[in-house]
Amino acid sequence: MERGTTLLELVLVLLIFGLGTGASLSFARTMADAAAVRSSREAVLTLAHRAKSEARRSGGATLVIDEGGSVEVLTGPGIRIEEMRAEAWGVEIEIGGSRTRAELRFGPRGIAAFASTTLTLRRGKAEGVLVISSQGRVRR
Repeated sequence: MERGTTLLELVLVLLIFGLGTGASLSFARTMADAAAVRSSREAVLTLAHRAKSEARRSGGATLVIDEGGSVEVLTGPGIRIEEMRAEAWGVEIEIGGSRTRAELRFGPRGIAAFASTTLTLRRGKAEGVLVISSQGRVRR
């Protein structure tokens, strides 16, 4: 009697292996998307805090958010202090209220002068929300 595997057994093993690999790649992609959204959300949060502290230090600062992914801190007449591009993580930023640009101005006390702004950060199926209140408080 000869020993070996049949073609059917070989196909079944390869099918099971392929399904397992496909499932793990999908899971890995989902986890990578979630990590990118969290990282970019924390970067925007850091820039909001930087704008508040810069406003206290220099008398005023503006956090400028462009839909799509550009976030920057400005002081004085358009002097850029720091910038972040969410596109580097492959993340898109959507500004609530059908706006394409949000300028959040902080006064000398670090208190903001704008309506509350909701930012939705997306990559793939992952999504993160950041709410910046009119007082300059930030909520994840």
